[in-house]
Amino acid sequence: MIENYAEMIMDETLTPEEDKERIWFLIITVATGHPGVSKFIDHVFDATYNYTLEKGELPHVRFGRIDYSNVTSITTKRAVWS
Repeated sequence: MIENYAEMIMDETLTPEEDKERIWFLIITVATGHPGVSKFIDHVFDATYNYTLEKGELPHVRFGRIDYSNVTSITTKRAVWS
């Protein structure tokens, strides 16, 4: 889970070119949800991340997990309610 989201996302230092290309792929979950669904989503998320590393593709994409319960400022700002 991204616990240092401000440092990693909001305050990330990028060149103008990097800034134009940066994409964050974030998964937002609730720790106390449906364990079966959470495990499946985690598996797919991890497999996707590992695949991009293995293939050397999508170098401008960053992956992160956010726990809705712990980072309400992002989820509220982006109107993520369920």
